[in-house]
Amino acid sequence: MWFQVFQDVQDDCAQRLAAKDALLEEMNRKLQKLQKKLRDRSNELVDTRALVQEEQEKNQKLTEQVNQNFENSSRPSSQVPFRGKVPNSREASGKNPGGQAGHKGYCRKQHKVNGDSIFTLHRGTT
Repeated sequence: MWFQVFQDVQDDCAQRLAAKDALLEEMNRKLQKLQKKLRDRSNELVDTRALVQEEQEKNQKLTEQVNQNFENSSRPSSQVPFRGKVPNSREASGKNPGGQAGHKGYCRKQHKVNGDSIFTLHRGTT
């Protein structure tokens, strides 16, 4: 009788132990899946941080380029973008631009071509 009770307790413990082992194996599988997922996410995070760092460096370079002007770079002041027009303080006279009617113009003296001029054509040797 005692032997039968002992055998029943031993069988019950073996069943419980087998159930716990199965549960432990299932938990280990879940743990491995979660660890793999965590590694993947960590790798994604590292890649994303590197990408953000690169973009921040690009942004800083571009900001520095935009903030340059003729005072802190070699760019001349005439090439500064978005600068205002210089105001013209002269008053309009109403005359057309260029030579005015009735004004005697000056030009170069024209030479007469005489028949003695000889033009020779020289061709390069190649």
